[in-house]
Amino acid sequence: MKNLLLICCFLLSQVVIANDLKTVGQEESPAKFNQQDGKRPGICYEIIQAINTINPQIRFSGQNNNVPLKRIEAMLASGEIDISVCLLKSPDRMEKFNFIDIPLYSIKHVVMVNADDKIEIKNMEELKKLAQVSPVLAPFGSSLVNFLKSNGVNYIDNSQESANIKKLQIGRARFVYGQDISLFSSMEAGNFDKKKFKILATSFKDENQYIALSQTVSPAVINELKTAVEKLRVSGKLEEISLKYKR
Repeated sequence: MKNLLLICCFLLSQVVIANDLKTVGQEESPAKFNQQDGKRPGICYEIIQAINTINPQIRFSGQNNNVPLKRIEAMLASGEIDISVCLLKSPDRMEKFNFIDIPLYSIKHVVMVNADDKIEIKNMEELKKLAQVSPVLAPFGSSLVNFLKSNGVNYIDNSQESANIKKLQIGRARFVYGQDISLFSSMEAGNFDKKKFKILATSFKDENQYIALSQTVSPAVINELKTAVEKLRVSGKLEEISLKYKR
């Protein structure tokens, strides 16, 4: 009887895992999801494909539907979607979601300026002083804004990243604050000439991106995902994907 029960539990877990995991892409984030670009469809989109390749039993649906980040969080909290690839951890999110504790890739908080700008910024205090004269542009509603605010940096956040880069290009701003990978991808997606800009060397914050799951997702599925992601990490595939978007 005990063996029969174990077999039934195993078969049930396989049925669950064979089902599609509902997800969505993130709107206005070409670094993560840019599905129309066959060569650079986004880090998170490529990670989804890699997980399915390494374990075909783990299938995803909905990744071609991009929605705003706030909507993603609401859908994940309600169980409307099962998984989000990729999200930063925060105390609030860790209360509402389960995370697979294997970093998918890392991002750096950086400042971008025009290529002919000779400025160097060594730390947050220097950025704070400079921003009193030239407010820093940051993507509307992003965690970047919260970080700048917590450090007392004067900022403007009424545009998306591509619009901020355009303002920098035409001289309506001096500083664009963003994540390194996101800035590179936004320049690529917006057909900006990368030679006209430069990203300063200082990193103001380093963060990892993770897989977040609805609390309705079973432990069996989470374990299968964790195993797949660990295989991608050990094989170097995660690093290979992220490096593609860091230039």
